[in-house]
Amino acid sequence: MRRLLILMMGLTMSWSIQAQEFDYSSWSFSYYAPYAIQAGLKVGKTIPINTWTTTTGKEQETDNSLLIQPQIAYFANPQVQQNYLANIELGYARTREDRKFYNIASIGLGFIYAQQFVDGSVAIGSGEVSHNKENINYFVPTINYEWGKKPKNKLGYYFKGFWGHRITGQRDNSGFLGLETGLKLYMN
Repeated sequence: MRRLLILMMGLTMSWSIQAQEFDYSSWSFSYYAPYAIQAGLKVGKTIPINTWTTTTGKEQETDNSLLIQPQIAYFANPQVQQNYLANIELGYARTREDRKFYNIASIGLGFIYAQQFVDGSVAIGSGEVSHNKENINYFVPTINYEWGKKPKNKLGYYFKGFWGHRITGQRDNSGFLGLETGLKLYMN
């Protein structure tokens, strides 16, 4: 019983020390724009795996964190294609105590299910338009950079750029790049 009490006190003390560092745990809601012409929405969760503090020669403390970011998204180019994305990123985050902003560099691996409108027809009598769709599956490895503002309360904002490659056996492979901007709701 005594050992359990000492263990519980030790865990509580380590949690209070860790709480002084910037906590990246958050939900993100964003405008997602691949190729800067397709519009979409993205929802994600940031989960810190490991967090540590380093001190530079000028006695400035820097918070470092290793993160996992699972995400889902929908984006479309109306009358051309619709896309559904499931993505996971592994990132490294860094911020200084005296700064208002943070940086995250990450690599990701995603899966896109795309519905491409390939051709269509018009019924002359009713004027109704019908489209034939082709379903395409892509794997998407990406490199990402995020810059954001630390929250004063629980809400912050961020900007993100991503670049990668759409890989499929059904069509030609192509580049995949774009921008994302959104809000983060911090859980601390």
